[in-house]
Amino acid sequence: MVYNWPGHEKIMVSEKLTTKKEDLTNYTGTYVLANRAIEVQLKRGKLILTEKGKWSSKLTSIGSSKFIVDIVKPKATIEFVTNAKGSISKCILTQGEQPNGSRKIKTTSRL
Repeated sequence: MVYNWPGHEKIMVSEKLTTKKEDLTNYTGTYVLANRAIEVQLKRGKLILTEKGKWSSKLTSIGSSKFIVDIVKPKATIEFVTNAKGSISKCILTQGEQPNGSRKIKTTSRL
């Protein structure tokens, strides 16, 4: 269900957007958020974001390297950043519905 509330960003998720399994494996690994670690795993063809012992969420692709963290409200996205060699070196986790008011939670580094 989509509400057309003023000031809230509408996210469009398309079933036509497909990502190859080989591409998804590039995102897997452990990332450090300040003093805690989050892990991205590939299970049954889907990316799963987990903070061990606390929570786990499916990631839904909204771009080639950007995903929605499904269980987080208000909306949270995770974007994977590549280095000069083309390898994923970190991810940026952002939360908030306001297009101009989104706040960066953490920029993470890969272990």
